[in-house]
Amino acid sequence: EGSQRVHALILKHFLNKAQISEVILKDGTITSPTKVPASTDDVRGFKLVNEYKLLFGSEPDISIRNPRNVLEGAIEIKAGVDSAGALERYGAAKKSFDKALTENKAAITFYVASSPMLTAAVTDAIASDRLVRKEFNLAEIFLSDDAREEFLKELDWISHL
Repeated sequence: EGSQRVHALILKHFLNKAQISEVILKDGTITSPTKVPASTDDVRGFKLVNEYKLLFGSEPDISIRNPRNVLEGAIEIKAGVDSAGALERYGAAKKSFDKALTENKAAITFYVASSPMLTAAVTDAIASDRLVRKEFNLAEIFLSDDAREEFLKELDWISHL
């Protein structure tokens, strides 16, 4: 559910800015931004007016690709409520980031996690880990206008808007 909420937030952000040229549905169909399905479950991603693409997937959860299809951003979302698995889930995100950085070592990586996933051990690991460029607290993105704006500004920047 956390990933779906982030997908919906990002889709709404770019729709409100009138920056989406086409929406890519999970069945491969391309549709107009005026015909976005009510549920992001049916959306695979979208193309921006500047030809950048934001794609929803599983590894990474969100990828940002430039017009030449080069990966420029990778976002991993961990929305769990059990802090016991926080390091394990962070480890899974690191594998995704490692794969992304193998594809393009200049890619920007975001770790977006719920509060229980941001344990002291995970925060320490992120601080000493070059695989994570930015981290965001999922709850803060949804509860704080400032945190949400910071997150969305970073997406705008990576997408060259």
